[in-house]
Amino acid sequence: MSLSNCFGRLCSLTTTGTNRRHIGVKGSFRAQIPYSKPNIFIEQPVMFECKTEDNGRTLILNIPSSMNQVGLILSAMKSFFKQHYLPENLINQNSIVLRELFVNAITHGHNFNQNLYVFIQIEYLKDNQFKLTVKDGGSGFDYSELELSYPENINDMRKRGMILVEALTEQYEFNEKGNGIVAYTLTSPLSVFENI
Repeated sequence: MSLSNCFGRLCSLTTTGTNRRHIGVKGSFRAQIPYSKPNIFIEQPVMFECKTEDNGRTLILNIPSSMNQVGLILSAMKSFFKQHYLPENLINQNSIVLRELFVNAITHGHNFNQNLYVFIQIEYLKDNQFKLTVKDGGSGFDYSELELSYPENINDMRKRGMILVEALTEQYEFNEKGNGIVAYTLTSPLSVFENI
């Protein structure tokens, strides 16, 4: 069984309101799963925590700070969005936002330290809108100096993530420390996503 299939099943167990108990907390699940995706190798099994709150309106993930976890997060998020009947084009659009926020937490917040975890919370608000919260354990940064202009060199890959987040969300705000962000998704797809 692939990791994404296995994780999707685990998340659906927790988000459908079952009364399973794991690590002593109702509605939470902590698992250790061998990673079996082709061409990606992890020396240790994947450890993550997935739980829902507020009658399935909120998904909470604690994920290891590793680029290998991006697929796991997107799988959990897509499963959660589908349970709230979000159209596929909005799922794709929101996937870009969450991926960029997670990658920023790994690269900038944790400096690729795989011993740390990234906290992610996805909360259904109303009318296809979700509140995405991503927080890392880093020291934060001065977000008032964040530059959101396009790089002069089109091959420069830096700074593009936050430009995408700004374009694909209604609004976002950093916490005071600068190690967490809350983003509110758009309720309709941008024109580039309408036919996807």
